[in-house]
Amino acid sequence: MLIITIVRLLIAEFRVLIDSLKTLDQQIHAQQHAKSGAGSNGARTALKELLREHIERHQELIRTMHRLRSLLRFPSLLHIGFYLIAEAAFLVRLLIIKGEFALGLMIPLTATSLFIFEIFVFCMHIETLLDLNEQVGFVLYSFRWYDHMQLGKSYRQNISIVLFQAHNTIPFTAGGTFIINAELFANLVRITYSVVMGLGYMLSK
Repeated sequence: MLIITIVRLLIAEFRVLIDSLKTLDQQIHAQQHAKSGAGSNGARTALKELLREHIERHQELIRTMHRLRSLLRFPSLLHIGFYLIAEAAFLVRLLIIKGEFALGLMIPLTATSLFIFEIFVFCMHIETLLDLNEQVGFVLYSFRWYDHMQLGKSYRQNISIVLFQAHNTIPFTAGGTFIINAELFANLVRITYSVVMGLGYMLSK
């Protein structure tokens, strides 16, 4: 749950950045109006600072994503493996125990439901995080960045870097094998169902 909380915080930071980028034109006009008394150089400096602030914030979020990706690489594989084993064991127990519904079945049933829910939330949050990073590129591209090409080569390079990183996000993986997304959750549920049905069939023989 701690990992999910960290991902949720990162998602919130991306949403704040995106909301700010959506109003970037208005922020630039406000800065230019405020600095108009300082002349064109003052307005240009204010514009550079505003753009640099957003670009640096995105770079910081990208670095946090990289650290989180490295942190989750192998623990996520262990968690998914543990959840699959525990889920299969609990569901097989449900198949083995006959008779009326007993209070003892509430524990494995509750645990199985929590495991499934946690995997679902984790996969969906990771997919949301990647989608938001890609959305940064779309929002920045819709901003009238081409009206400010006079800011120089470094400005164009920074815009290009943000657009590249937004549209070429490295996916999160479990052990470098499985890409963590909604499709992974669907596959895990499908595999678990197949295993349980197979074990249930063998036990009924």
